[in-house]
Amino acid sequence: MPTQPTVSALRMPPTAGAGTFQDSHALIGLTLSGQSRVSFRHDGMAERSLTLGAGDIQITPPDMPHRVAWMPGSFALIRLPATFLPHEAQPRLAWRDAICEQLLRRVLHSATNPEAADALYLENLATMLGMQLMRASGHDGTARRRPLPPGIARVLERLADDPADAISLDAMAAMAGLSRFGFARAFKQATGRSPYAFVIERRIALAKRLLADPTLSLAEVAVRAGFSSQSHFTCHFRRITGVTPRAWRRMLG
Repeated sequence: MPTQPTVSALRMPPTAGAGTFQDSHALIGLTLSGQSRVSFRHDGMAERSLTLGAGDIQITPPDMPHRVAWMPGSFALIRLPATFLPHEAQPRLAWRDAICEQLLRRVLHSATNPEAADALYLENLATMLGMQLMRASGHDGTARRRPLPPGIARVLERLADDPADAISLDAMAAMAGLSRFGFARAFKQATGRSPYAFVIERRIALAKRLLADPTLSLAEVAVRAGFSSQSHFTCHFRRITGVTPRAWRRMLG
């Protein structure tokens, strides 16, 4: 059956090191605290040496050979599926974006703490991070470096925390500090989807995970994923995946 792209993160050892790397994933580095001297040489580019401080972000697109040498410091490395950052994107060094930094820290926490581990939550965070990276790199048709509106980011974080929550359009608009119409328009511009379509997609993603638990009936899955009825759940599940929830469960074995 189809599998979802995966995201992973780790804290780098606080020691000096060097190496040449090439990864099928996009590599996102984040300086967690303090300062450290780092040298980068991306394929076809001159070597650059610079001092990184807390909050500095480094981005290496998928499949780009690069050499890195670093002094002891506090770093995190996040690997994002190539679908979240185009191959033609340019590498970035010592880049700052407050929303990306917040999301990177949340991804790191979720990926490295067993008690916080939740595949769906991590996937949602990665989706939000990928959207912000795409916007900032100008590959979503928006102006280069245009940030994700803070109000929309707050709503996306809420939906990532609990996609089954029965939050209304009015409540989302209030959270974003916008009128109902203004929020719907801003959300569509930011995500490419209406708020309703986005919520349904997140709930279907949650339902897929719940269907892997054979102790849950289809009706229980529907309720836990935030659908008003099993028939409502089945209708949306078939529309998005092309198969019924029962057929999807059979595919899981």
